[in-house]
Amino acid sequence: MNTPDADLLHLFESLTTEQKIDIARRLLQNKEIKSTTVISSEEDKAISFSQPYVFAFTSNFRVFSDLDISKNEFRVLTYILEYMEFGNLINLSQSSLCKALNIASGNMSNIFKKLRQKGILV
Repeated sequence: MNTPDADLLHLFESLTTEQKIDIARRLLQNKEIKSTTVISSEEDKAISFSQPYVFAFTSNFRVFSDLDISKNEFRVLTYILEYMEFGNLINLSQSSLCKALNIASGNMSNIFKKLRQKGILV
């Protein structure tokens, strides 16, 4: 079939929701879907891999829940991830984190203490 992509897209746009579902069911017949991820937003935000990023296993996020990570502990961890280098090395001071995240130094000290107790920071 040598139908141009633009024509196929126009045809697909003219289909009803029920017709689209029927096509999807026929395509997936006798096939198993391992997992599906849908990401949507009301705003038009583009994802760019030119920005720093981290790969994470979803089960690791469950660990945060099991360890009862607070909102501020999570904020500190995500900020640290931005500066983590090869070998999981970081060069950040608590005072720089306090300024960047607008957290009082006493609170930051407690956050670091709790993250060490939970085995997240060493």
